[in-house]
Amino acid sequence: MDKDRSINSIAEDLPHTYKTACRLSEVIREAIHERREEWLGPPAGEVEADDVHLKGGQQGRELASGDPEAKGGEAENNKAEGDEPEGKTTAGGREARERGLSERGRGSWEGDRPPAVLWVEREGKKGGARVVELRRGVDQKSLFESAWRHMEPGSRIDTDDFSGYGLLGEAYDHRSVDHEETYVTDDRACCNTAEAEWSVMGPWWNGFRGVAERNIYHYLSEYSLRRSHRSESRQSRLERIMALLYAGGLATSTRGGTCSQARVR
Repeated sequence: MDKDRSINSIAEDLPHTYKTACRLSEVIREAIHERREEWLGPPAGEVEADDVHLKGGQQGRELASGDPEAKGGEAENNKAEGDEPEGKTTAGGREARERGLSERGRGSWEGDRPPAVLWVEREGKKGGARVVELRRGVDQKSLFESAWRHMEPGSRIDTDDFSGYGLLGEAYDHRSVDHEETYVTDDRACCNTAEAEWSVMGPWWNGFRGVAERNIYHYLSEYSLRRSHRSESRQSRLERIMALLYAGGLATSTRGGTCSQARVR
C-alpha cells in the first residue's frame, strides 16, 4: 500500500489470492481509521484549508440481504426515509451507474461526488500535518464543525473567500483570500499550500479507479497518515501501522460486526 502498488501485484508477492490481499488492505485501512486519534496530531500554528469534491459511488454492487453493508453504511442511514435517490434499490443494492462523473461545479453526496475538506499545517522542519475529512456538505455549520474537531480555538486559519468558511471567525483567527484579486494578501494570508496538496492527492486518489462512498473515509484516513508522517521512513510508517493493528486486535472487520461504523459528518 505504501508503494502505491496494485492489489494484484501484492497478492502475487505474498503469495495469496486477490480476495485475501484485498481483505488485508481493508483491515489495515480500518485500523488506521478507527485508531486515528493515536497518530493524528492536530494541525498547529498557521493552518490552511481548502475543499474538493471526490468521485465515488456505490458502483452498482448488489449486496446480500444479510450483509451489514446492505444498509449502505451509517452515512446512508442518515438519509431521510422515503428519500431514495434515483438508481438506488430498496433491496440494498444499486443499479449500475453510468461512467463519467465529470459535471462541473460543486458536487454532492447524492450525486456520487461527496465533498472533503483539507486542513494543512504550514511546512515546518519535519513537514506539516495533513488532515482530509469527508463531509456531508460544505455549508458553514459543517466546515466549522470540522475545524472545531481538529484545531484549538484561536488558531490562525487561511482560506479562500468561499462563503462556507464564514463562521470560522467566531472561534479562530480567520483570514481569507480573494483569488480573483490575488493569491497572497498584504498580510501574507494564502492557501497555496492547501491547494497544492490536492495535486499530490489527485493522482493517488485516481489510482483506485473508483471507491464506494461507504469506504471513502478509510482511504482518506490512510492518506492523512501517510502525508502527516511523510518525513518518516517507510519502515517507520510500517511499524506505526502494525502497532495500530495489534492494539486494535488486528482490526476485526466491520463486516464481522465488532468495529464501529464511522459517521460521515
